[in-house]
Amino acid sequence: MGLRRTAEASTLHQGGRVAIEKVFRIEADAPAIWRALWSELGDAGAGPSRLEPESAWPERLSLHVDLAGVRCRLTYTIANEDNFCVVTAALEPLGARYRLYQALTFGHFRRNCELLLAAGLANLKAAVEGGDGPEAGGPA
Repeated sequence: MGLRRTAEASTLHQGGRVAIEKVFRIEADAPAIWRALWSELGDAGAGPSRLEPESAWPERLSLHVDLAGVRCRLTYTIANEDNFCVVTAALEPLGARYRLYQALTFGHFRRNCELLLAAGLANLKAAVEGGDGPEAGGPA
């Protein structure tokens, strides 16, 4: 069950903030994907206190994270399709520190965020589908 569809986009949000997005197709139902996400968050120490009010089981999981001192909103959206789900991971940097890091690293900070999202979705796909992934030593 290899990676069938990936996409990326940047969308402009209120206040001129840009969200970095990655999209994966995962062959599982939304509750199974939600449980895998929740398990990973628990292992990472992100408890319910970091959840955003717009989180809604099992379609949307949103929380605040800190990446190298940059406060971000991480949102997973799970959309049911025929026999699979489309999972979108969006990282929305909050505050001016992101723009500063972008300037200082000549755009590499954004690239690192994109790689983190893609790796996270690949690991989620492998965990839910039971297939190969970066953690299992196989291709993403």
